[in-house]
Amino acid sequence: MNTRSWLNLLLLLITLALISITIQTLNNKQTTKITLLDIKRNDVQKITIPRNQSSIVLSKNNNNWHMINPYNVRAHSYRIEKLLDLLDTDISHTYQIKPEKLKSFGLEKPRATIIFNIHPIHFGRSNPVSNKRYIQTEQFITLIDDQIYPLISSQPSGFVDLKILDDKQRISGLHLPDFILTQQTDGNWLSDNKQKADADQIQTLLEHWQQAQAFAVHAYMARKNLGTVRLELSTNEILEFEISDTSPWLILGLKNLGIEYHFDSDMYTRLFSFENPASTQ
Repeated sequence: MNTRSWLNLLLLLITLALISITIQTLNNKQTTKITLLDIKRNDVQKITIPRNQSSIVLSKNNNNWHMINPYNVRAHSYRIEKLLDLLDTDISHTYQIKPEKLKSFGLEKPRATIIFNIHPIHFGRSNPVSNKRYIQTEQFITLIDDQIYPLISSQPSGFVDLKILDDKQRISGLHLPDFILTQQTDGNWLSDNKQKADADQIQTLLEHWQQAQAFAVHAYMARKNLGTVRLELSTNEILEFEISDTSPWLILGLKNLGIEYHFDSDMYTRLFSFENPASTQ
């Protein structure tokens, strides 16, 4: 092999070595991710969103999320998962935390804060060029997409589960303004409605209540009381709702919990009457 061939072979080996180094460097960059906090989503047991009046506090128990302040109710699982998505956010660039620079990022007095267990994330102003928002962790400042900020800034009622019952809560008695459904010891249901209803119609009505899901939950507001609904549950719980509106939407309020469920108006028929009732005898 002549000198020129040896030189070409040497150049080929050098080129292959450089390619190998470049690939290894890229792989290292892909496997080394910077995230907002050094905590995994499954390790989060408590989420706090501080507020001037009353902070939102969400707690996990047996993998189920519950709001313990300002309302004592089941939490909206989808919105909790969106909050936890923050922990999986990949960061491409960070800024050092310099106290004298916090004001320029809108972080001297944060717009909002969320705390995962004991680890806070502060939200500053939005960058007008990138439309991303500055956030501050315990270690750095960075920019992230602004999708989560509106959720963190929303009303506490926005974190309440939209279903009035969970899968473990089974109805054992239903008191409506016009009639009462009572479950007998043999498991069958009895209606005191003058209008006769068969077993299928009763079961359909009960299922409507069992699966009832509002389009929104708001803080309770005192209105004209149009009637009450009493749900007796197999867990020995009792829920008493105030009917405060039926059109253009149906509003059922739980005064003791400080919340009210808003439904489309067509839910009134589904929840308060039998489908295709039999003729009165």
